[in-house]
Amino acid sequence: MREVNIKNDSELWDEVWKRVRSDFHEDKIILYHEISSLRWRKIEKRILKNYRSFKVLDVIEIRVGRGENALLMGLKGANITILDYSEVALDKARLLFSHFNCKARFIKADVFDLPKYLMNSFDISMSFGLAEHFKHPQRQQIFNFHFILLKEKGISFISVPNAFCFPYRIAHLFLKLFNKFPLLEIPFTHAELKKNAYLAGYKSCEIVSSCFINAFDEFLIKKYIVFLC
Repeated sequence: MREVNIKNDSELWDEVWKRVRSDFHEDKIILYHEISSLRWRKIEKRILKNYRSFKVLDVIEIRVGRGENALLMGLKGANITILDYSEVALDKARLLFSHFNCKARFIKADVFDLPKYLMNSFDISMSFGLAEHFKHPQRQQIFNFHFILLKEKGISFISVPNAFCFPYRIAHLFLKLFNKFPLLEIPFTHAELKKNAYLAGYKSCEIVSSCFINAFDEFLIKKYIVFLC
């Protein structure tokens, strides 16, 4: 496969996000599906267990794409920061947030060169579909940066593909064969997730997978990880 030659930079992701539509009615449907998902239910349950409310929580989503999960938290009262190095992705996120009259701070920056003023500033750091697009040592660095962003006793949510999910692997292979997926994407095992978490400095790592039925909707089962520091 040609993954070794893929240049994973902001220009590549600009092109990816240019192809994503930004329609208010479609956004409402997407948001409805997300808020109904197992992923969101698990995240919401964990946040309410630790903080009892989303209000005044400081939340950052890195390499956001459009930031649907950050939006859901913002609508519940959290203070949202959106960070991405793709200007197109940031524009898509701004438009999505404007559709729902939700405020956020938008920062153009690379996760591998985080502004120092952001460090140790957030109750929650999170990413959805980020770490799998890198090889080592950058995969580990992404976990490290999630940890560095947190205040004491903060939580990180990192969502990545499951290396042992057959529907996902078959679909991914099909897309590669027909040149429909021009991105580097390496899924995770439980062992790697736990290793990366503890090397980053987290004291506990909980891994939750979506149900198998959902795999046919998205062609993958994602692992939803909760890290507690």
